[in-house]
Parts: sequence; structure tokens; C-alpha cells
Amino acid sequence: PKKLLQLDLHYCNPLNPAVSGFLYPAAASSYVDQVPSSQVGRGEASRSRSRAPCAACKQLRRRCSDDCIFIPYFPSTEPEKFAAVHRIFGESNASKLLQKDIPPELGEDAVISMVYEANARLRDPVYGCVASVAALQLHASQLQQELASALNTTSNQLSELLSLLSYMNTSCS
Repeated sequence: PKKLLQLDLHYCNPLNPAVSGFLYPAAASSYVDQVPSSQVGRGEASRSRSRAPCAACKQLRRRCSDDCIFIPYFPSTEPEKFAAVHRIFGESNASKLLQKDIPPELGEDAVISMVYEANARLRDPVYGCVASVAALQLHASQLQQELASALNTTSNQLSELLSLLSYMNTSCS
């Protein structure tokens, strides 16, 4: 059995305590020791789930049902993920994508991609993630050129070393 705090309430006017008019807690409060467990928590709050709503339902200010499509992908601890997706793609498009267009086993990858693309679009409204892809392609191209140059230098140094070794072998014999 849970113990509940029971407050004694009385009416009084804060300006004139002799005149009643406002409900205030009395100075003394007492505990109710034995409340039957069948009567504890019979209100609406006890019928609600113990888990927090997903970030999508929290941002959209709606009740999060047990079959909410966003629960596995947007936990309440990461509201910024859904905020970015909602701002760029909208709730309806994200929901349609997850329900109809993507197989359930690829849902997590789809959400990771949507969040990345939404954040890229928020950083760069004109090019979005294309700017990141282009920068990475340019960097990869530069690295390939550096690698080719390093291989060419190594090949030249190796041929010089081999010619020096062959010269030393011929001069020593």
C-alpha cells in the first residue's frame, strides 16, 4: 500500500484571515497510512503508459500510440533528429517513406540517411548533402593524385637503387 500525502485545506483571505474566500493548505498535513491498492491511481494518469512519447509525437504535441511508426527511430532523448527531418521533409513524407517505400529491415538506415540529409540541407540550403559529396569526391581525387605521385617517386627511387646495386656488383667483380 502506498502512502499518500493528505493536506487539510481551509478557506481564508490572505489579506484578512478572518474572512474566507480562498482555498489554502493548512499548516499541518498528515499521511494516510493504509489506502487500498485498488483505489490508488484510478485516475487518467495511471492508464497512460510508463514510457515517454517518441520525439515526433512530442514535437507534434500528440498522443504517442503503441503502434507509432516513429517510436523505433526517434527516441524522446534525441528530439533534434526528428526536428531536422520534420523541418526539411515534413512528418507526412517521413511517415510515408517509413511505412510504404522502405522495407522494415532498412528503416534504421533510411532514418540515418534522412537525418544526415536534413542536417546537410539546414547547413547548406542550396546544395545540401551534394556539397558534402562533392567535397569528399574532390578530396578523394586529390588523395589519388598524391598516391600516384608517391608511387611514381618510389618507383624512380627503386630503379635508382637497383641501378646503383648493379653498378656496385659489376665494379666489385
